[in-house]
Amino acid sequence: AHEPLAMVLGNLAQAYFRAGRLDDAIQQAQRTCALRVALTGEDGMPVARARMDLAVMLAAGGRLDEAMALVQRAIASIEHRVGDEDARLAIVLENAARIALAAGAPANAEPL
Repeated sequence: AHEPLAMVLGNLAQAYFRAGRLDDAIQQAQRTCALRVALTGEDGMPVARARMDLAVMLAAGGRLDEAMALVQRAIASIEHRVGDEDARLAIVLENAARIALAAGAPANAEPL
């Protein structure tokens, strides 16, 4: 019963983000992450996606350390669940590299 709510919260977070309402977007993305963890556990694939989305929003708000920590958790979850060669890693690695670049750490972005 809670899966549709998680999807709606994630969509709401994205809509707020696109509308430039960053604080609202982050709040809804945090709710999405918490609900996804409750539904699928820490290493669930939906959790990794929710963490990546939240990381992008945090990075847009200048909260780069938090963003990098979340995106690294998302990478670790995906690698643990499906391996380090899975195609689903591509977008997460790209976002991690962008966050590293925004943080002024191009050497950390290159291996990603």
